[in-house]
Amino acid sequence: MLYDLIPQLQQNNAKLSKAAMLQKGAEHIKHLRNERNVLKERMDALRMERDALNNSLTHLHSILPANGAPVTRQGTEHVRQLYEQYVRTRTQDNWKFWILGLILEPLLSSYTTTVSSASLDELRRTAFLWVDQHCSLIDLRPAVSNKLKYLSMKTDILSDPPSTLREEVAKAVNNTGGQHPNLHGSQGTEHVRQLYEQYVRTRTQDNWKFWILGLILEPLLSSYTTTVSSASLDELRRTAFLWVDQHCSLIDLRPAVSNKLKYLSMKTDILSDPPSTLREEVAKAVNNTGGQHPNLHGS
Repeated sequence: MLYDLIPQLQQNNAKLSKAAMLQKGAEHIKHLRNERNVLKERMDALRMERDALNNSLTHLHSILPANGAPVTRQGTEHVRQLYEQYVRTRTQDNWKFWILGLILEPLLSSYTTTVSSASLDELRRTAFLWVDQHCSLIDLRPAVSNKLKYLSMKTDILSDPPSTLREEVAKAVNNTGGQHPNLHGSQGTEHVRQLYEQYVRTRTQDNWKFWILGLILEPLLSSYTTTVSSASLDELRRTAFLWVDQHCSLIDLRPAVSNKLKYLSMKTDILSDPPSTLREEVAKAVNNTGGQHPNLHGS
């Protein structure tokens, strides 16, 4: 039986004594024990690796959103475009629908972050969840009130003489993009520009270098006023992040900075003979009416 269990005995054709056979058997047992220990260590290592992977998977599950993958800002913007197109189409049939669309617009942000279209069942489940969480009268009353106040302040319905809501809707429908010019247009842009120039002028009094920064960042005002909406806090946060993503990357900022510095070099005396200093040029702007450099913005 030992010949069958011990390979070394099968390879040796010579007759061995019992002592030699026992020696070979002990060596074989030692070899098997070593193999068993190596396999045991390997199994322990694999168990530890498995446990680590399970813990990592559990952690990843715990940090995933409850309603599936979050909607990207690009997806959010696509939903907004579809919403505005739908409101514009329905307004052509009934002008009052534009008012409803304006009032319900703040709900888009919560809709895109809550509702998932991963499957029909998931769409149904998350849609009901969104309605329960964000469409109660407690949530809708202040949203409606804020929009109506905003509409009253930004249109001519309370002017003297007042316009009608239907006339204001006509302004929106006839305007490019289906948006009311007073709510989204050039008047708001000019107001933001005035606030920006006033802020730069105030900060420049503390540090003259701030005027240079204000001049460089000035081209961003146009995209800011056309992208960022202050209709509500959620809307301000959403559109501000969207604006940063779309217009404030290094790819966008590098040419803007370069162009402003070249413009500054050509329109001031910093490269003249003899040259002036940047601080002297800033002083010209601060001392000029409106806080603008006379060579950059005219006499």
